[in-house]
Amino acid sequence: MSITLNQLCSQAETKYQLRLVAGRDGLDHLVRWVHMVEDRDVPLFLHGHELVFTTGIGQKGNGWLLDFVKNLQKAQAAGLVVNIGPYIDFIPTPVITYCQENRFPLFTLPWEVRIIDISYVFCRRIIAAEENELTMAQAFRRILEGQDKRDSQAVFDRAGLPEEGNYTLLQLGLFDDQGQALELELAGQALDQIYQPLARARYPTTVFPLEQRLLAVRRNLSKNELRQLLQQLEAVRARLPQGFYLHIGVSDPGAGRSAWPRAYDQAGSALQVALMRQQFYSIYCDCGVYSLLFAIHDPEILRQFYSRTLGPLLDFDHNNHTDYLQTLRSYLEHHGSVQETALSSHVHRNTINNKMKAIKEILHTELTDEDRMNYLLAFHIANMESQRKAVQISDSGPF
Repeated sequence: MSITLNQLCSQAETKYQLRLVAGRDGLDHLVRWVHMVEDRDVPLFLHGHELVFTTGIGQKGNGWLLDFVKNLQKAQAAGLVVNIGPYIDFIPTPVITYCQENRFPLFTLPWEVRIIDISYVFCRRIIAAEENELTMAQAFRRILEGQDKRDSQAVFDRAGLPEEGNYTLLQLGLFDDQGQALELELAGQALDQIYQPLARARYPTTVFPLEQRLLAVRRNLSKNELRQLLQQLEAVRARLPQGFYLHIGVSDPGAGRSAWPRAYDQAGSALQVALMRQQFYSIYCDCGVYSLLFAIHDPEILRQFYSRTLGPLLDFDHNNHTDYLQTLRSYLEHHGSVQETALSSHVHRNTINNKMKAIKEILHTELTDEDRMNYLLAFHIANMESQRKAVQISDSGPF
């Protein structure tokens, strides 16, 4: 669902005399569907992001409108269209003021215009927007799979994403507190909230679901605009329902649509790094050694490196119920400082010295600079593989 109220109502002012009375700042609200509501008590069947029409039939006067609008906003409706006529002859000033102050779009529609005509057009546009999302996802998947690009190119041209330009891709995922990916179909309001900052983009933005993530394709995105977008999304993240955690991976800019497959992989890798580091977002250029490791698409290469490097220590721990693997990790993370390693482990430094002596014997190493680099790299591989499995790294090994 990615059509805004502004997009939905374009050209409606001329054709249907639909007039915006207040709440212009809320025209970026997303619209899920259109509903007729005549009961002053907002019904429970509103799920949020509906554009509501009302004629006021069955009501006396227009004094009830203010409470009605307040309840619509609480229900997270996208906006209200009031059919001006025999039941509501004008919009009271307090209603206009409230809508203006609260970014709640309020429209009027002449009685001569049949609601069924305009609602029919709006519903078709909403359905078309949903179908466009599906078409975009299918076209993008064809590009990733290296299939015939001619049909895909036509889809992207119509979407305002020409071949020329620098493109940045963002992968946005919703996860639970254990780092498990949540199905987008079940995200509901959380998903709608995430769409909104993307819909306000200055440059053409295409957002569609792909592989249980949202993919945002942005053209000519500057560093400052990216920073502002991430700030807006972080504000949304803070308002998500309990149990929903948003994480984002951002690719490096790439020239033209031919760079999309690589940018897609980069954004996915950056998203995994954000999860590993328990960060809100990660940009591919800031991923360090992980940008190299994720570029190795054969996992067997990584598994073999890990096995050759840390396998003997992993086996020793398993057979002798020791914690040498964790000790080595802590030692390396503290830059070889026995004192810092002892403090973090809450043991005496002599204990660490004895453990490190045993570790060197098991691994047949003097822990030269090159050795330390290899062991750190192996631990990074373990982190990466564990994140791919969405489990926590432990001394039992990631593979």
